Amino acid sequence: MNSDLIEYETYCADFAQSDFLEKQKNKGTQPKVLRDQELLTLIQHKLIKEQLSPDATIGTLRKEHPEKDIPCTTSLYYAIDKGYIPGVTNKNLPVKGLKKKRPIKRVKRKYQVKQCTSIENRPEEILDRQTFGHWEMDCVESQKSDQQCLLVLTERKTRDSIVFRMSRKNEASVIQCLDILERKYKHKFKKIFKTITMDNGAEFRNPEGIEKSLYTKKKRTATYYCHPYTACERGSNENYNRFIRRFIKKGEKIADLSLHYINQVIDRINHYPRKILNYCCSAELFELELSKL
Repeated sequence: MNSDLIEYETYCADFAQSDFLEKQKNKGTQPKVLRDQELLTLIQHKLIKEQLSPDATIGTLRKEHPEKDIPCTTSLYYAIDKGYIPGVTNKNLPVKGLKKKRPIKRVKRKYQVKQCTSIENRPEEILDRQTFGHWEMDCVESQKSDQQCLLVLTERKTRDSIVFRMSRKNEASVIQCLDILERKYKHKFKKIFKTITMDNGAEFRNPEGIEKSLYTKKKRTATYYCHPYTACERGSNENYNRFIRRFIKKGEKIADLSLHYINQVIDRINHYPRKILNYCCSAELFELELSKL
């Protein structure tokens, strides 16, 4: 018979439970989003149902629920990365991670814009965005086989946009859209559309037609043209176009989309809370500016 002492391991439920409780004490506090179930539900709704970004979610919740202890944007991103928000992953977010830079394609223009005024000659006061009525204009294209496109006009101060679906991407269609706006706003048109800044696209190559009033035949607005391959000179416009691409993907045929759906998309974007506007929406600010005219 062997009387030597032998070491061996065995499971002890009581010790395991006490060890677990001790580790729970040392792991730190719970994230704010897990401590408040109502807050967690609100965040889920904003991110999934309303499709807001984490920053817009935090900004609107702080305005709507000042009584709650709302976490910062960085903490919300951390909670999403850790899987603390049920049903929400990075795939739900509008933009996550670094963007890949695409090589610039140099394209030779087969035309010149007639009698255009360079953005270099645009009044400097427009840069500070303190004055209402200065716009940026561009087109959002569909797939190559689709001639239809969206004409997007973005007001620089409020960031509100007016969007038209055009049957063809040409200068006649652009002028027709501006004529529609002049019919709508009548004598207020000149106060609302003081200037329009655009790129050198073929559809914008008739500045005289864009500027010419439907009624008086005199100048109804002033046009300015960006430098080639410098989309940043229409920053608000480009940002709005990226918003549109969240709902109307690149390559999607615009002709197949109903006008009702397009209007829903534009209304949704114009009512999206933005950090740069102190989490107000551009539609509210645009209407406020119109009421001052």
